[in-house]
Order: sequence, then structure tokens, then C-alpha cells
Amino acid sequence: MEYVKVLAKEAQDFCVECFLKFGVPKEDVENIADHLVLANLRGVDSHGIIRIPYYTEGIRKGLVKPKSDIRVVEESSSITLLDGGNGLGIPVATKATDLAIDKAKSTGVGIVGVRNLGHVGMLAYYIKKAIGHGFIGFACVNAPAVMAPWGGRERIFGTNPMSIGFPMDDGRSIILDMATSVMAHFKIKVAALKGEKISEGVALDRQGRPATDPKEAFEGVLLPFGGYKGYGLVLAIEVLTSALLGALQSKYIRVTCPLRFK
Repeated sequence: MEYVKVLAKEAQDFCVECFLKFGVPKEDVENIADHLVLANLRGVDSHGIIRIPYYTEGIRKGLVKPKSDIRVVEESSSITLLDGGNGLGIPVATKATDLAIDKAKSTGVGIVGVRNLGHVGMLAYYIKKAIGHGFIGFACVNAPAVMAPWGGRERIFGTNPMSIGFPMDDGRSIILDMATSVMAHFKIKVAALKGEKISEGVALDRQGRPATDPKEAFEGVLLPFGGYKGYGLVLAIEVLTSALLGALQSKYIRVTCPLRFK
């Protein structure tokens, strides 16, 4: 894989042009472009503009909708449950974050759960928004099953990432953003594109043997970080994001589009 250096503004303009051609509303397009380029600028290339084909292929195949139709399922002064209408995840999650912030401004606490939406990207993006308003932020999601429980080799869980952030008086902040797998899913794709190996202990192949080839890792199963401790966190996030919200479990979530290494 060859790298091409471009200005952030050029990358954003490219993102905007791509998604406008797929009928995504301009406001949502600018939101997605800002999100993806920020991921690249933070050094998280696995969640940057490499995602454009992944998202647009999902639109083309009808797996996600270019225009989100967000619906309130239940609501109180501090808590809201939304249905994302199977829209692109980043715009839906951004609007849910803005709603949580508005509720926190009114009551001190804002909790918004969302079901039925596409991939939401880099969770730190939403936590940075909360921190910008002086709030502690927490976000977690489940995802299509690619990871085995501790001691297993069957795909049961997604990488089920989480992020938490704390504002600081000096204007800086503390943000943790991590997958509960040893390595995030798309970071393995980046390794494959670079022709690199992955470390043993990240994944198993289809026969349940340790895999260091990223292509074999995708055909096999990823592993939770920290053994049974990571598995416990994976399970907790699965409960929070599926059972609590009445949403799909990881093993029933559709993959937006297949991963290719060409």
C-alpha cells in the first residue's frame, strides 16, 4: 500500500464529494467528513477516510440509508431512547450526542441510547463534544460478531468499543477510546494493506490456531484483550447496548459490507 499525503481540507472535500453523490444530505456529509478526517489527524487511520468505501458500499447495497429518519421511542427529562431508522451511523450518533448534551445542560445528566443505525466510527469524536461543554462523557457500542468469548473460538461478540472522557480545568482533557478486542477490527485491515503481520494472541484462524496473518484473522475470530477480564467488559457492553436498549445482539447485526484487501 502506498501513502499519499494530502491537506486535511482536501481530504474533507473529497469525503464531501463522495457522500453527496450517494444522496447523503449536505449537513450529514459535512459531519461525516469532519469525523473521518479528525480520526486520521489523531492517528487513528483505521477509522479515517479508509472507511469511505465501507460506508458507500453499504448505501449502494441498501444495507444503510443515506438519509436518517430518527424517531423517539421513549423519553424523559434526562433519558431518551432513539431509533436511528437504519441511517448512517455517524450523523445519527452525532445528533444523539447533541441531545444528551442538551439534556445534561437542563438536568445535570443526559443519557441517550440509539438502536438501528450504521457504524458510528471513532467514539472519541462524541466524547470530545461532551468534554467541549464541560461534561464527563461515556459511550459504548456493540458491532457485528467477529470476536470469541474468553476460552472460545466462535464469533459471538463484536469488538464492542467504549470511550470515556474527562474535561480538565486547563483546557486539556483525558480521553480513553478502545476496542475490547486485542486489536480493533479495521486496524487488522490496515495491517493487511501494509503487508504486515499481527502479533500472536490477537486472533485465531478458522481451525482455532493462533493467527499472525491478518487475512486469516478475518476468516477466523478475534480475541478479547486481557483474557477473562476483557471478556467480562465485552459482555457488560453487549448487555448495555443490546438487552438494555432492545437492540440486536452482536451475532445478529448485519455486516455493512464485506472487507476486501485489494
